[in-house]
This record gives sequence, structure tokens and C-alpha cells, in this order.
Amino acid sequence: MKKWGILVALWLLYTPLAHAQAFMTTPEKLAFSDVSNAKYITARNKAETLLAENKDAIGATYVMALVYWEGEGNLLRSLSFLKKAIKLYEEKYCVPQTGIPKNTQDQMWHLRMLRELARIYSDLDDRQAEIDVRTRIAKLYNTSLGIDSVWALMKLDRFDEATQIARQTIENSNQEEYWLDTAYNDLTAIADAQHKHTESFKHSLKAVDYTSGRSCVILLNHSRALAVMLKFDEALDFLQKAQRAKDKDCVSSPYEEIAQIYLLDTQWQKAISSMLKSRKRVTEPRLYEQTESKTRSNTADIYYAMGFAQKAWDLSVTVIDAPQRLGFDSLLKEQLHLSQRIVFLAISNDYIKRLDEQMSAWNTKSAFYRFAPLRSFDIFNLSNSEDVRTVDKLIEKRNLVWRKRWSTHQEIFKDALSVKNIRSLLVPMYILSPQYFFAVVDALGRKTSNFLVDFQEQILEPEEISNMKPMFELVRAYIAYRDADDDKAIEHIEAYQKLAIPRIKLLDAQIELMQADIAMRHGDSTKAYDLMTKVYSRVPSLFRQFDVPIPFSFDANIDTSDDDIDTLVKILRNSPRFVVTSQAPFVIAISKNNNTAQICLNSNMGTRYACSSTNENDYDVPANQPIPTPLIADNFYHVAFAPKVDLSQADLHSLDGSPVQVTADQALEKLMKTSDARVGIHDDDD
Repeated sequence: MKKWGILVALWLLYTPLAHAQAFMTTPEKLAFSDVSNAKYITARNKAETLLAENKDAIGATYVMALVYWEGEGNLLRSLSFLKKAIKLYEEKYCVPQTGIPKNTQDQMWHLRMLRELARIYSDLDDRQAEIDVRTRIAKLYNTSLGIDSVWALMKLDRFDEATQIARQTIENSNQEEYWLDTAYNDLTAIADAQHKHTESFKHSLKAVDYTSGRSCVILLNHSRALAVMLKFDEALDFLQKAQRAKDKDCVSSPYEEIAQIYLLDTQWQKAISSMLKSRKRVTEPRLYEQTESKTRSNTADIYYAMGFAQKAWDLSVTVIDAPQRLGFDSLLKEQLHLSQRIVFLAISNDYIKRLDEQMSAWNTKSAFYRFAPLRSFDIFNLSNSEDVRTVDKLIEKRNLVWRKRWSTHQEIFKDALSVKNIRSLLVPMYILSPQYFFAVVDALGRKTSNFLVDFQEQILEPEEISNMKPMFELVRAYIAYRDADDDKAIEHIEAYQKLAIPRIKLLDAQIELMQADIAMRHGDSTKAYDLMTKVYSRVPSLFRQFDVPIPFSFDANIDTSDDDIDTLVKILRNSPRFVVTSQAPFVIAISKNNNTAQICLNSNMGTRYACSSTNENDYDVPANQPIPTPLIADNFYHVAFAPKVDLSQADLHSLDGSPVQVTADQALEKLMKTSDARVGIHDDDD
């Protein structure tokens, strides 16, 4: 579940400051006025000038804290300045016996700064430090922990305290609407954090009813409760309502969640278009790192599902190395940390396979080729310096990815032993990214994963088991599939298919590819080929991700007397991604256009799926130079495992609204180019 996007204005209402800033000098008041009006550069210049004159100026120190926090999103610098401002303020105004100022107005400022300190710790997702500050406030001012403490208590596993505070807030009819909304939302999140998804659904439904659909975050969280139950059509409906909601209180754009649902439905163009729209959302600087991390993860999911292994890896590695701040999600930090690494491992495995494709095009089969026989047959002369450099780069990149993958795998094993993870190790994957069910098995091993499913079924309530049953069946099916226990795999696949749940196209494609591979093992090529054709037409990337070779035959009209064509035939015969068979459902044709060889993948009925490019601009070669055959083969691999998408020009931000077909990577490139323009641009509500 998601936390509220709390605006500074709301906190000013919560801590009224109708009085003058008594502790500030006149220049400090002017700087504070600037920061209050979002004139951050002016405020910073004034505050820095004042601090140059007096490094212990309380007001100027406080203004710098606000500038770094609200204006620049530099949370650690803001924390440093605010702690110093509080220390200076308390030394000057607080009475030693009570620890608080005598004057009521001074107490207001003291409270404000302490609450802001707690909020910065919240933005940093340092929940223990946050609750320590809030507990200190309660002791100093003889109050109890309030509704603003619930999220930290929940993150610290103090569920009973968090629930009690939220319920007391709802029972107090004198509370402001904002805090009542927060309490309803918190009850939803608390249940979700404990994996009580049925209870979470009931709370979110009450919250939607109470708010009459005006709150973005409550509608978004209700959609998540529906998605956990695999009710994605209903979830999509509530996400669209969240996007149009009156109260814009979501931390991140609902379009991001909409994109994930379209991704599961294999509606690539809508997934990309939704992510493009999410990029136009206002992002507060203090939350930029959190929201950007989430956006990058979601975009990497799209890259991965659509077969762009390198782009998925390049993007996800920036997230895996970033500070782990997803404090607005109700899942525990340990669970998010683990699930993020499991996804990264899947993406790394896919990228290694992609690099193996590229290396196979150069007939380099070993990452340590210098210490092994260079060639099993003599196609290329690697004494050519450019060729050697190309292969060297591939070897270096593969080794880099392998090392990062290995270190991540070690972290996964360590995380899996966490007390907070062992009780709910598999659950975050179902909530965040159900399409990665197989990655859990690949990361943790088949025996461990099987044990964990059994363990989950023992500790979950019966109603929760019914929610998780589909995913449990998929995990068990994949375990049996990898163990080559085909009868058991089919048993679990059929059990999944018999469940009364809506069909999820991406998961169905994964299942069908397993069924196809099993059918091939048992010699039922007719069934296997039918399923493979069906899967390839929707999600071609799955063949590489599941390491299932595509069966093909060469077109009868291929002219192997041409040296380039003959070389490409040899490359494809030794490809890790294709296998030559008779009566295959796929046919590869190789021809020459303008002296450049072209590889095309077709169905045996003549449908064209993908062709390598003949445009020299798509290759990293000098102008007017022949394109090396390994690069042609590599380009073919690139397009063969990625779908095409139909986007409108409007989706691509042009003035012309006519439809246009573009390649998926062109569309995704457009998506990433919008990443730096997220502050100060408002959502459109279409």
C-alpha cells in the first residue's frame, strides 16, 4: 500500500504559525518568507550570506534546512542543518528542567522543527529515528503518539500500536478530514503489511466509501488490494478513477500502476503510453529519489518483458545500487530489498544470455576465449583489430554482468535468512511483480522454493491461501518443470488453469511455453509447435528468458554460394537461441538487398515476424563500409525477440495525431528521454 503525499501546506495547518518568527532577525525573516514561497535560490543566497556573518544564526540555519529539503531534495544535508538548528534553538530557548521553551509561541516553533525532523527521517525511510523523535515530542509535551506515527510503527512491526492509534483517530469524530483519511488508509496498509489481504481489501473498500472516491491514494490502494487477488480488470478501473480523483494525494502517478497492468496483459503500446504519461507528473524534490527509483524499476520491467535485455540491465543496475528508500510502500524494507534483487537476478540472467547471443555471432563461445580454442570452425579471422576489440568488449561486459549477478545472488541468500523475510518470503513477488514467479525459484533454488510454498500454506489463514493459490501453483509448476518432472508440472499447470480467476496473458504465455517445451520432450511436436507459435506472436522474449530454443528450418531458396549468406547460415546453425528441425513452425530466410545480407524470421505459413536491418545507420560501422555478418546476426537477435508496438504520434508527443508504427525500442527511448523533466509539470487527467 502507498503512503500519503504530504504537502507542506498541510503541515502548516497542523502547526499554525500566526505569530511572528520571534527568534529570527529581519533578514532571516525575509529568507524564511522566500523559502515559504518556494523561492529557493533566493532564500539560499540570503541564508548563506547570513551564515557567512554568523555560522550559528538559528534562522538562517533553519532556512538552509528547508531549502535542501523542499527545494533540492538533498535529505542528508537538510537533516544536518535541521539538527543543528534544533540544537541551537534548544540551547537558547528551552528550559533545562522541562526541555521545552517557556513561551507558547516558542513552543510552536520548537514543535514545528521537531516534527519536520521526524518527516525528514520518514523521507529517508529511517523509521526507528523517526519514531524516536515522535516519542520525544510526546514525552516533552505530555501527549501520546498520533496518527502521524502509524506508518513508522507499522514499518517497525509494531502493528498493534499502529492499529490502535488509527482506530482511535477514526472514532474521534472531531478529527480533521485529512487525518481521518490518513487513518482509513493506514488500516488498509497495516493489514497489507501483515499479508492479511482480505482484511486489507475490506479496509480499503471502507476507505473508498468514506471518501466517496475523492482520494487518489485510497483509490490506488484499493486497486492494489484487488490486484493481489488477481482482479486486474477491476484494479485498472480504480486506478483510472485514482488518476481523475479530486485529492491529488498520491506520492507516485497512478499511470505507473496502470502500465504494470497493461504489461501483464501484454498490451505493450498502452504500457509504454501510460509510462510516458506518468513522466508528466509533478514530483516533489524531497521525494524525487524514491519516485525515480520506482519509475526506473517499472520501466526496467517493461524493457525486460519486451526483450530489451541490455536496456533493462543498464536501468535496473542504477536502482539496485541506489539507496533503498521506498518508504511509501507498506511492505517492509527487507522484503522490498529482497524482491528487488530477485528481479535484478532475472534481468541479469537474461542479459547474460543476450551477450552469449552476441558472442556466438562472433563464434566466441567461452568468456575466457583467450585460454580456450578460439574457433570450432573457421568463419572469422579475429586477427582483425576491430573484430578483436568488439569481442573484447563483449567479454568484458559479460564478466562484469556475471560478477554483479554473483554478488547479488549472495545478497539474496543472506536476505532470505532475515526473520522478517522467512515468514513471507514469496509474498512481495506476488504483490509487486507476479510475472517473476519463476525468478524466485531460479534465485532461491528449487528445494528451498518448494519448502517455502509449503511453509506459507501452513502459516497463512485459509482465506489468504485462496488468494495466493494461483501463484503457489505456478511456482510448483515451474519447480517441477526445471526438475524435468513433467507429469507433476502438468498437474500444477492444470490446477492453476482450473482456478476461477481472470486470465492473465503474460502468465498464460509463460505457462504455454513450459507446456510447449514439455510437449517437445515427449515428442508431441504438433502441440509444441502450436503453443510456440502462439507464445512467439505475443511475447517473443520468453524464449530467451526461459531458455527455450526456437525450432526453425531454412528457406529452400537460400543461396549459400554467397559468402555472407553462407556465413550467416553457419552462425544460425550454432545459435544458442535457435535449433534446426524438420517441419518447424518457423522459417528463416536469408537474402541480399543492396549488397547487405538480411535475415528474416517467418512462420511456415508465410507470416513475417522480424527482419534484420539493412540500414547502415543501424550499425556501428564506418560509412560506405560493408556490414560484418556477425553484426547482422546480432541485429537479427535484437529484433527477433522483441515485439512491435503501435503508438500514436500523440503518444510520442508530436503535433500530428495520426497513427504510426515504431519499434518498441524507439518508443522506450522516448520514454527514458522524458526522465529529467518531472518537476513542475502537471498530470493530465485523460
